[in-house]
Amino acid sequence: MTHKEKVNYLRIELSLSKIGVDNKTADRIICIYEGLLEKGGKYSIHDSVNIEMELDRKYAKKRLKT
Repeated sequence: MTHKEKVNYLRIELSLSKIGVDNKTADRIICIYEGLLEKGGKYSIHDSVNIEMELDRKYAKKRLKT
């Protein structure tokens, strides 16, 4: 499953559970969760900051394209 598919499926499933999130929030949840699975106890604030910066760039580019 691609990352984009994960984002869409998570957003839809959360919506069915009456938890409304947009794609950026679903993307953030997936990135954090996958980071935690990968790094376990070695996950750090730096990892969180990197995720935030990557998502800010990713979604800023999408806003510029529209």
